[in-house]
This record gives sequence, C-alpha cells and structure tokens, in this order.
Amino acid sequence: MTKRSHRIGVLGVLLTIALTVLSLYTPAGALNVGEVDLKAYHSAFQLYAEGKNPYDPVLLQSAQQAYGNFSEDFQFVWNPPWIFPLLSPVLSLPWESAVPIWMVFNISALFLVSFLGWKLESGSKISWLSLLLFTALFFPAWETIAFGQLSLFIALATVGALLAWKHHHDFLCGALFFVPSIKPHVIYLLVIILALIIIRERRFKILLGFVGAAAIFSALLLAHDPEIFWKWVYLQGTPLDLKSVTLVTPAREMLLRITGTAPSWPLYAIPALALGTVLIFKSAVTTSKGFFRSLTLLLPLSFLTAPYGWSFDQSILLIAQAMLIARVYSTCKSKEFQILFAVSLVSYECLILICSFFLKVQHYFAWVPIGFIALHYWVERKCVSKH
Repeated sequence: MTKRSHRIGVLGVLLTIALTVLSLYTPAGALNVGEVDLKAYHSAFQLYAEGKNPYDPVLLQSAQQAYGNFSEDFQFVWNPPWIFPLLSPVLSLPWESAVPIWMVFNISALFLVSFLGWKLESGSKISWLSLLLFTALFFPAWETIAFGQLSLFIALATVGALLAWKHHHDFLCGALFFVPSIKPHVIYLLVIILALIIIRERRFKILLGFVGAAAIFSALLLAHDPEIFWKWVYLQGTPLDLKSVTLVTPAREMLLRITGTAPSWPLYAIPALALGTVLIFKSAVTTSKGFFRSLTLLLPLSFLTAPYGWSFDQSILLIAQAMLIARVYSTCKSKEFQILFAVSLVSYECLILICSFFLKVQHYFAWVPIGFIALHYWVERKCVSKH
C-alpha cells in the first residue's frame, strides 16, 4: 500500500469514528443532525428574499413552523444582514438540499482549517496522522456541524485571511476578514491588534480589501432592501443578556450572588482588561512576527474574554490547536515531549467530549479556552525557548 493510500485510509477511518460520535450527539429536539440553527438562517433568508423582515420574531416563528416540530418555539437570527448574500449559495436552495450540502461543507471546512492552520505555523512536512486524529476529536467543531452553525465557515475565512496576511496578499486578506465580521466578538483581540499592525506597518491595502468587500455586500443588500440595516439595528432582544461560554457569564453570576443584580459592565470591562494586559506585557504582538508567534495565545484568550460566545463558536480554537501541533512537531526535537504533548491533547479533547454528554448547558464550557492557553505556555517553555 502506498503512503497516499495509507493516508486516505486513515482519513476514512477517522471520519467514520467522528461521524459516529456526531450521530450520538444530536441536539435535543432536532429532527436531524445539522438542522437546528440552519433552520433559523434558512427561514430568515426566505423572508429576506421575499422582501419581508428577517429579524421579526413573529414572522420567523411562522416561517419555521414549516420545518417540523422542534423543542423551541423558534430560532432567532442575531447576525448582521450581510450573512444573507454571503450564504445565499446554500440558503437559496430548497431545505432538503441545503442541509446535506451545508453539512458536507462544514465537514470539509473542519479538516481544511486544521490543514491551513498547520501551514500558517510551519512549512514543514505535515504529520497527517496526528493532525487528523486531533481534528477528528475536536468537539466544538462537531457541535457546529450538529447544529448547522456558522463557526467553521468563520474559522475557515479567518485562517485564510491570516495566511494571506503572512504571504503579503493584503487585499485578499482584508476581503477575507470581512467574513468574521458576522461574529467579530470571538476574535476581537485579533481584530484590534491587527488594526494596530496595519497602522504601524502601513499595510493599508488590507483595510482597502475589507472596505471593498463591505461596500460590495452593502450595495447588494441595499439594492434588495433599502431598510435592511435598520431592521437589524432595531431587532428585538440581544444575546448579551444570555448565559454564554466566556468569563463574562461566571463573573456576572458571581456578582448576582453577591449584590443581587447582574450588571452589564463585565461585558466591556473584561475584554478591555484582556486587551490592556496583552498590550502591556506582550507588546511584541503589535508586529507581524510577534503577532503570528502569539496567535496560539491570542485566539483562546480572545474567546475566553469575549462579551459572549457559544460552545460551537469555540471552533475558532481549531486554528490554535493546529498551530500548536505544527509547532511541537516542527520545532521540538524531543520525541518524548511530542508523545507527552499528543497524549495530553488527546486527553483534554476526550475530557471535553465526555463533558458534552453530561453538561448540556452552554455556559458550563467557559473553561475550554483555558486549556489551550496552558498548552501554549507549555509548548513555549519546552520547545520554543530552547531554539
């Protein structure tokens, strides 16, 4: 058997295992895997296409009744309106076709994000077995697939933008960074620090690429519905009031127990404190070289301290995981440490996976990014500092 055949065989086995695990984790109330949140996007797009308000909860609830019986009355859409033209190739399809196509895309994106994450860190030969194993065990990404969420789409655009940045394809980098603007809060540290680097290194083509993409999609939206942005601005409710998977939720819960109220200031104070700490103690991140070296810290720290985010949004950490794996296998010559790292990472991923079967509440997973922060410093101390 050739090496290529062996790799394809290994990938097939891992995909089978991962899909089996995925089939066991079906969100409560879902008719099928991949439908829960995709139902919200698909029904909102149909309203948008018909010239109706895709953010109206009454219209959404009525539209979603045609999709079957779910445990919730309806799924809301918080995302900005450019989600509709961005995802129109899938959302414009009939529901029966959109679900499997979106699932295939997400599964493909899962492994592509890991592959590109490795390339972002190192140009060395890829350790396929290790990379595929860790990817197949990465629970937040499989939850994204199970819910039909957008997180892998955002992760793929983010790693693509970072690769374009690294290789000085600045206009493409900016255009790709428009996609994460669907959920910018989960990578807010990256966005702010990259803005500082753009100014410092005068790479204004990146900004031009972003503005160009924003202008194109805004024109498409306004041509279809001149009031679409106002409909989004005045949507009812906010996810900031919900319990999510960041430090903000346990901080507000602690204040609630102490004072009897859950103030909103931690939503802004915690991200501001994290940003200030990074800029003071890791000032090297404001250069391109220092930024890429610190990505494996910035990604989990950004998510951990974000105003809000859900466990499937932790799919963005797949980039940091792939970079850490590449760093260990390309810079650390100690086989013993490589094995110890692999065992530790697999154990941590299995812990997350096991918890997912018992802890069904989203905000119980706020601790997940902390493990990746610990892995970053462990790898830095054991590998990088010696070279």
